[in-house]
Amino acid sequence: FGRDGRLMVVRDSFEFVAFGSEAWTELRRVRAEHGWTNGRTAILANEWIMVPDEKGLRMVSVRSGEEIFLPQREGNPGMSFAADDRTFALGAGGMVTVWRLGGEPGGGAHVRQMARFGPVDAGSRMLFAGADDRLYITGRETMRRVLYQPREIESEVCRRIGRGLTDEEIAEHLAEATNPCAR
Repeated sequence: FGRDGRLMVVRDSFEFVAFGSEAWTELRRVRAEHGWTNGRTAILANEWIMVPDEKGLRMVSVRSGEEIFLPQREGNPGMSFAADDRTFALGAGGMVTVWRLGGEPGGGAHVRQMARFGPVDAGSRMLFAGADDRLYITGRETMRRVLYQPREIESEVCRRIGRGLTDEEIAEHLAEATNPCAR
């Protein structure tokens, strides 16, 4: 089910079928194209069916049919979703990538990579937690917090180097940050 309960996705053989809550009418079918998905799927922003497979993650808009494909290095990606319902993490091939869905509902969407890090242990789990959507990665015997939001990253950089960043450094390394460090 989507976060507001108005969209439901069920598996039917090698397809996922999305139903809208008005009389539970069928809205869209999505076929698993690159191998079996282990039956896992998710709904993002009450519009996107997320179908992981052997080559990556296929995102299909229930409303417009628009598709976005996010390739992964190997294996079925693990998924975790932030409370904002637009930020998500994929883990596969020893790497974790954080993505954010942008654009308008119903069309013109895009997905932007926010961070990529690794290596992580095979079988690691990802979890977004707290009001500020902190991201945690758990391994066999470890748990670590991962910084992925531009303001968090910049604040940590400023703390470590002991000064604020120049506008040139921000443009080169942290294009979306606002430079919270005092100069």
